[in-house]
Amino acid sequence: MKLLHTSDWHLGRSFYSRDLEEYQRAYLDHLLAVIEEEQVDALLVAGDVFDKINPSDISNDLYGGFMERAIELTDVILISGNHDGASRMRSYINLVRERLHLFTSATQVGQAVEIREKNMLKGLVYPIPYLSPYSDVVELSRWRDKEGTHLDEGVETVDADGNSLGEGLLPDTSEALFGAALRRIGRDLDQRGEVKVPIVAMAHDYFCKSDFADTLSAAGNLLPIRASVVDELEEYNQQGRLFDYLALGHLHSCGKVPAKTHIQYSGSPLPYRASEEKAKVSLLVEVEAGKPPSIREIPAPMPYHVKVIQDTVENLKSDKYQDYRDWWCEITILDSSSNDSRLQVQALFPHSLVRVGYSLDTVHLTMQNLSAASELSVTTDFLRPLLEHSEFKEEILKRIPALIDEVKGVNND
Repeated sequence: MKLLHTSDWHLGRSFYSRDLEEYQRAYLDHLLAVIEEEQVDALLVAGDVFDKINPSDISNDLYGGFMERAIELTDVILISGNHDGASRMRSYINLVRERLHLFTSATQVGQAVEIREKNMLKGLVYPIPYLSPYSDVVELSRWRDKEGTHLDEGVETVDADGNSLGEGLLPDTSEALFGAALRRIGRDLDQRGEVKVPIVAMAHDYFCKSDFADTLSAAGNLLPIRASVVDELEEYNQQGRLFDYLALGHLHSCGKVPAKTHIQYSGSPLPYRASEEKAKVSLLVEVEAGKPPSIREIPAPMPYHVKVIQDTVENLKSDKYQDYRDWWCEITILDSSSNDSRLQVQALFPHSLVRVGYSLDTVHLTMQNLSAASELSVTTDFLRPLLEHSEFKEEILKRIPALIDEVKGVNND
C-alpha cells in the first residue's frame, strides 16, 4: 500500500504579518502533482489543516477546492488537529463520501478506512483525531461490552478527593485518551480475525521517547505521550501487532519518534517560524504487512528561507550575514537597545523582524544579580534606553531617587 503523508498545513496562517496564501496554494498544487505521479492509494492528512478554529472564507475555499481535486485522484483521509474547527471541516462531508474520509470526533475512534483496489482489500487505516483531555474524556470513557462491563481497566471511579465519578472516567491526560483509542482499534482488529494487509494509524499529538516524558514540557500546548504506549497496548490485539506505520501530525519538523522507525511526523509544508530552518517535505510511505515501512521524503517547494540570528550590531552589519539578507529572519541585536541601531540593521535585512534584546546568557546573569541590585540601578537601567531620544532624559534620570523615596514613603504609610 502506497501512502502520501502530510500534516500541519495551517491554512490562513501568516508569517510576521505576511500573507502566505500564495505559498500554501502552491504547496497544495505540488501535492496534487505528487499524488498523480506516484499513483498513491491514499493521502493522509494528519491534522491542523487550518490555523484557526474559525478560518476565513479564503482558507475555506482553498481547503474545499483542493479536496474536490484530490478525491478525483485518490482516497483522502483527514483527521482534525488541535487548531482545527471540526464542524467547519465536516461541511465538506458530502464531497464524494467514498473517497473523502473525515475523522473529527472521538465517537469515530476505532473505525477503519478500508483501502481497496478493484474490490480487493489493500490495507486498513485507523484515523485518531486530536483528542482533548477536557472535552473527549467522557466519550472515551463510555465504552462497554454487551454485558455492560467496561473495556478500559484504566477508568477511575473516584477523583483525587475520593468523590464518586459515577460510572467512572479515564484520567484526563493525553496519554490515557490515546491508550483508550488504541484499545478500541485493537478490539476492531480482533473482531476482524486474521488481518493479512498493512495496518496504518493516524494521530495528532506530541509523542516522545519514553525516558523523557516526565522531563519535557508541552509542545504547542500538548503534553508528551510516551511512544512505548504503542508497544504496551499490542496485547489488546491477539495478532500481536497494531500498526505497520503511525502517521503523526503536530510537530512542524519531519522526523521519526526516537526508537520507533514506524512512527513518524511529516512536519509542516512551509516554515511558520524563523526557527523552522530544516527543509520541508511530505512523506511517500510504502507499507507491507508485518514489515518496516519504506519512507521517502518528497521535497516541498521552498518559496522563502528562514533563520534565527542573535549577534552584535557590528557583526550584523558586516559580511558575516551577507547570504541571509533576503531571508525571512528573526534578528535580535545583543549589544544595543537604540532604535537607530535597529533601523540600520532593518535596512540591511528588509524582509526580517529585527528587535533589540539580550542573549539568554545575559538574561540569566541579570536574574542572578537582580536581588543584589538597588531600586535605583534597576529603575535607571530600565528607563535609560527608553529615554534615549528624549530632550528631558537627564532631568528625568535626576528625579528618579526622589521618586523612589516618595513611593517607599507611600508604601510605609
